Amino acid sequence: MKNQILFILCLFIFSSVLASGKKRHDLIAKDAKIEQAGSGYSFTEGPAVAPDGKVYFTDQPNDRIYVWDEKEGISLWLEGTGRSNGMYFNDRGRLVTCADEKNQIAYFDENKKLIPVHEGYKGKHLNAPNDLWISPRGGLYFTDPYYNRSWWPE
Repeated sequence: MKNQILFILCLFIFSSVLASGKKRHDLIAKDAKIEQAGSGYSFTEGPAVAPDGKVYFTDQPNDRIYVWDEKEGISLWLEGTGRSNGMYFNDRGRLVTCADEKNQIAYFDENKKLIPVHEGYKGKHLNAPNDLWISPRGGLYFTDPYYNRSWWPE
C-alpha cells in the first residue's frame, strides 16, 4: 500500500510538471551567479519565507534562528529557540516550528516567546518533530522520526 501511494504521488508530481509547460532550465536565469550568504553555522535547517519575503533559518545545534533580508543580509533573530528545526509561517504570519528540545510543535508569539501547540498523541510524547508544512486550508503536517533520547526510559 505504501508503495502504491508513493507511486501515485510521483505520478501526480510528474504530470503536474509536464502540464505546466515549463522546463527545469527555465527556473534559473541564465546569468545567475551563486553567492554564499553566510558562514560559521554548525548545521542550518528549516528555511521559512515570511510574508515580507525575509527568510528565516535555524542553526539547530546552537539553538538559534537567523533571518536573511535581501537588503540587510543575515542577522540573529533569536537565541534559545527550543532547538528549532523545520519551520513554516502560518496564515497569521506566525513562525511555527518543530522544537526539538521538548519534542513540540510550537509557534513564536509577537514577543518571540515559544508557545507549544502540540506535544504528543494519545498520552505519548512526540519523538523528534523535524519538518513541517502548513496547507493553504490550515492543516499542519509534520515528520516525527524516532531519535531515542538518553533521558527517555527504555
